[in-house]
Amino acid sequence: MPLYFRKAAAVIVVYDITRSQTFDEAKRWIKEITGAPEDVILVLTGSKSDLSNLRQVETRTGSNYAKEIGALFIETSSKSATNVEQLFELIGKKYVARMNGVVDDEPDLDTGVTISSHMETAPRTGCC
Repeated sequence: MPLYFRKAAAVIVVYDITRSQTFDEAKRWIKEITGAPEDVILVLTGSKSDLSNLRQVETRTGSNYAKEIGALFIETSSKSATNVEQLFELIGKKYVARMNGVVDDEPDLDTGVTISSHMETAPRTGCC
């Protein structure tokens, strides 16, 4: 198993929905990850969802592959900030559940992500 994810709690494999070649490359990366510990959280992520008019990889293709390999799936756009925060919240939620011994059903992300957080955060002050 490669060193760059040997002790990782989660692995995010990203492909560009506007370039089908990157989906094939993502599949190769996932084959490398097969040696990772069983409890690693694997998320297949389609990026550039803001460019859906240039789409070469259909959402269903990514979603079906993720289900086939037991990974979570989400499409994101860093340009429009669509589902970026939700991606990390999803991983955090899954990680906390596993640490607490909770076996939860995989969320259905085909139609988007809805995650509620019951954590209270301190009010922000200043610029950041």
